[in-house]
Amino acid sequence: MSALTIATTILFLDLIYQDPSQIDLSVDQAKQFMDPWSVLLAIILEIYYMFYEWINIKFMEAYNFRFKKDYNDGLAWFLFLYNCFNFFFPLATIALYKQSFLSVFTVMFVLLIVEQTKNSFSRYFRPICFYKKKVTQVRKNWKDWNKEKKIPPQREKIEH
Repeated sequence: MSALTIATTILFLDLIYQDPSQIDLSVDQAKQFMDPWSVLLAIILEIYYMFYEWINIKFMEAYNFRFKKDYNDGLAWFLFLYNCFNFFFPLATIALYKQSFLSVFTVMFVLLIVEQTKNSFSRYFRPICFYKKKVTQVRKNWKDWNKEKKIPPQREKIEH
């Protein structure tokens, strides 16, 4: 996966970014809008991350850890290493080699938007997808269990 990140970065360096000596200094980079190729690079990097995360979970399950803590530590460590390389290598290459700070800003901005959108969807759909069935099952079991028992009446509300 790291080789894929390197290959993509090199491809995008040649396709997208201008040579610093050929940049027109009369045009202010701050007045330009986002670089569309940088948007594509950021989306590809995010797709690589989601694919690597899925593969890494499968590999960690194959290790057959004895304790859940070891599984979580191993998963967090490998994802951290991959994230450092996957996100910082392209940014450092763009910033230091090509010196296209508009492209660095674009990549970082798009990664931020994609991550926040993904987290928002996850927070919205997680209860719907995973917890609703379990809550319904608990309610059903509770009703079945309470049919057999007589529940004592609740105390009257004390009014002052």
